Amino acid sequence: MNGVLRIGVLTVVLLALAGFAGASVAPDPTKPETVQGSYWYVLDHVVDVAPDASVSLVAVVPGNHAHQKIKLGNIFPEPEQIVVDPDHGNRIVIWKYRPEPGEEQIYFRIDFTAVITMRTTDVDPDAVSIPDRGSALWRMYTCNETWIEADGKVAESARTIVGGERNPYVQARLIFDWMVKSLRFVPGGLPDRGAAGTLNASSGDCGQYSRLFAGMCRSLGIPARTVTNVWLDGGMHRFAEFYVEPYGWIPVDVSVAQAMIPEFSLFDDTEIKVFRLTRGIPSEESSWLFGNLYRNHVTLTVGNNIVIPAPEGRTPVVFTTLEPGGANAWPPAIDLVGLNEDVVHGGFFVFDRQIDTEDAHQLAHQKLADQFFNAGMDEIVEDGCLTAQEDHSDGVATWINLGRVNLHKGNYARAEACLLRALSEVTTSRSAKLEAALWAHNYLGNCYDMMDRRTMALEEYRQVVEMGINYKGAVDYARLYILEPYSP
Repeated sequence: MNGVLRIGVLTVVLLALAGFAGASVAPDPTKPETVQGSYWYVLDHVVDVAPDASVSLVAVVPGNHAHQKIKLGNIFPEPEQIVVDPDHGNRIVIWKYRPEPGEEQIYFRIDFTAVITMRTTDVDPDAVSIPDRGSALWRMYTCNETWIEADGKVAESARTIVGGERNPYVQARLIFDWMVKSLRFVPGGLPDRGAAGTLNASSGDCGQYSRLFAGMCRSLGIPARTVTNVWLDGGMHRFAEFYVEPYGWIPVDVSVAQAMIPEFSLFDDTEIKVFRLTRGIPSEESSWLFGNLYRNHVTLTVGNNIVIPAPEGRTPVVFTTLEPGGANAWPPAIDLVGLNEDVVHGGFFVFDRQIDTEDAHQLAHQKLADQFFNAGMDEIVEDGCLTAQEDHSDGVATWINLGRVNLHKGNYARAEACLLRALSEVTTSRSAKLEAALWAHNYLGNCYDMMDRRTMALEEYRQVVEMGINYKGAVDYARLYILEPYSP
């Protein structure tokens, strides 16, 4: 069966590539692109609304940057205010909403149009310099911050990497090259989100890579920061920028560069080609990601530790990260008062597709599946997945969730078929790749245990252990059921 599955995966991937190559008008990543976007934050399973109930929500409003121009559309419901953080210039929307009894779902929405372009730089290393050390920019972006340590082991490692090199542009390139070759990418990252923790573990996700790059640059006196984005085909992402004069901010994406190198990537050669094409990366060279930036994303915020101004006499609120708000922020940027404790809530982006609240409701069933599973509402996940089966961008997650639903319902043969389908789906998402490579195998092991096929179950669990990537606790889960068979 495994041999047949591998052939099926290769066939599907090659067909995907053929689709790109055979398109009558192939998208040109060097040309500007206009996209319609919306951000939705959905509260679902609202079954208890007290008289004094309220929802306080903070989220990002995409703004203008070097590679994008934003035209803001409707914001619904009417926000209490839109503020600009004083340090980085990010726009933040603040909602204060009072739900009414009987509102089973609550929706927040930001509409916008983005014109995005590919960023390229042509730098003469001999012409660069760092800004004046007394300037506000230099002081802000060379200091220690929460999660961006620029001292201790981070500084020591940076000095070792650059050796006797004194040119800031070349120093940044040496750090980039070292990180690409020395770190292991783990979607979801590590519990320690800071630069020092990433260095100590020699692994992390895109956010942790970017904070480590920024910390190392800062330790050498090079201004650097992180930039938070959303891919046009779904999923959050972060890269870094460093600043040299007279060129300004220069983009650096270590994690995407690493994904393009077979020996360091979760993808095989064919999947790397699909990844590069879907991301709009025109070069096969990973070094292109030092100084240049693909088009297929929208930037949300620059910098970490984003300050939300407060009225006079009150303490400002500082968010270490807004990705882009609500539950996807640290600390959480949502406060629920007077609602039932098992409210399911979260946010997601939709691009080049007009949706209404009913569509958003169905999307929430897909995007927030783990929360519905945790609340024991499997039927809601099943409904959302069945609606989404033609949405190829979420193919892996859809089939894994359908597998979980059928596993919980005792339909083991159907669960097996769904999970095998998840393993055959084409994806350009490293998190989806690991969901299939780890959790589809774990749930297949559960199916085989319930079907009294213990040998096959052990084979699935051992594949997870052999990968050695404890993504969302996958290895711990597999080891548990290697010791004794799964039982619900």
